[in-house]
Amino acid sequence: MIKTKNNFYYGIVLLLALFYLVQLALVKIGKPDYISPYFWWIQAYSVVMTLISHWLTSKGLSKRNDFHLYFMGSMTIRMLAAMFFLLAFVFYLSENQEVFVINFIVAYFAYTGFEIYYLLTNLRPDSEKNGNKDS
Repeated sequence: MIKTKNNFYYGIVLLLALFYLVQLALVKIGKPDYISPYFWWIQAYSVVMTLISHWLTSKGLSKRNDFHLYFMGSMTIRMLAAMFFLLAFVFYLSENQEVFVINFIVAYFAYTGFEIYYLLTNLRPDSEKNGNKDS
C-alpha cells in the first residue's frame, strides 16, 4: 500500500482549491465566459476518477509484478470514461461546447498529471532501495 496515502488526499484537495482560485480569478477579472457552467461537474468527475484510479493503482502496488497491469488498466478506464463523459455532455449541451471541452481537458490533464507525479514519488524510493538507481 502507498505509505503516504494522506498526502494524496491533501494533494487532491489542494488541486481542487487551485481550480477554485483560478475560477474565482477569472470571474473577478471579468472573464466568466472562460468557465463552463458545468465547471463543478467536471471537477467532481475528475476527483472521483482520480480516486478510483488511485485505488486501482494502490492495489497494484501490493503486487509488484503486476503493477503495470493495474496502472495501465486504471489509465484505460479513466480515458474511456472521460470520452463517454465528454461525449454525453457535448451532445447534451447546445451552447458553450468549446468552453466545456477546454475546461474538461485542462482538468483531465491536471488530475492525471497529479496522479502520475504522486505515483512516481512513491515508486522512486522503492526502486532505489532495490538497487535500481538511475545512472
